[in-house]
Amino acid sequence: MTIRSIIARIVYDDNLDPAEYRVIFKRQGNEYWDVPFNYLRFHGEYFQYLNHDTLYPLHRIVAIYSMDGEYLIKRRFDPTSIIIKPQTIEIMPGVPIEHQYDVFTIARLAWLILSQVEALLGTTGGLEEALAILGDYEEIDEDTYLIRKGYFAGTIIKNNTIMRGVCPLDFSLIRSYLSSQRIYLFDTQTFYFIHSKGKSIYRTTPEGTLERIHLDKILPLSSLLGDYSLVVANNKILTLINQRTKMVLSPRLARRIARNCDKSVFAEFEISRANWVYQRGKLAFIADYDTIVSQIT
Repeated sequence: MTIRSIIARIVYDDNLDPAEYRVIFKRQGNEYWDVPFNYLRFHGEYFQYLNHDTLYPLHRIVAIYSMDGEYLIKRRFDPTSIIIKPQTIEIMPGVPIEHQYDVFTIARLAWLILSQVEALLGTTGGLEEALAILGDYEEIDEDTYLIRKGYFAGTIIKNNTIMRGVCPLDFSLIRSYLSSQRIYLFDTQTFYFIHSKGKSIYRTTPEGTLERIHLDKILPLSSLLGDYSLVVANNKILTLINQRTKMVLSPRLARRIARNCDKSVFAEFEISRANWVYQRGKLAFIADYDTIVSQIT
């Protein structure tokens, strides 16, 4: 198969999710970049990475592979010359993130922002600077803080560890930035998170509220806690948040990870794309690389 046909298959085959693929391409000399598929924009025989101005010809692509390690195409390249992108994002400590980046960049790179903020937590004087980046916050217990406003509302910081929450964006604000991402639609407008740290279990909301809950209230779901936080609506799981990578998973990937759980614990969804979405009153999970949460109002 040609590179163009493989790209077309990933983009248009509804059995595939572009968020689960990565691309390796030759940037210059003997330097290769390994990037998420959805971070590329394709223009005929060329493509560009994120909002960079450089256009690369399609023949620079040497591999396309899935998160499961399956290669759809693999040409000769030097694996020691691969650079994983993106690895960092420039953040000014103590300055709210919405004063540093536009709303779509924050949503797209939220996982990277949170990873760097978590690293800042362990530095001298880093706690207050890190909290200020994420949004308005409140100390709810010793060494435990809740982000109450902003895109990261519902996030808990406890013992220098971030348990991610997220506040949905207005879909109309980000629709023009989208291309081939799959959009998972749920018939709900409200949801909450269940976080676990040690013996503590918290329920937080995008509105910035928090309550402590007992394990017996969530026993059917408890096996997923620890590595993951749960995104829940009407007692059904919408998706999972990987608290190691800080990434909101696509609902389809979450179901594969939790395949040993009863399927009835998961909420049903429809799959759409940006140019197909016409429904109103839906909650939309946009599978980019990280998953962007939005509301269609």
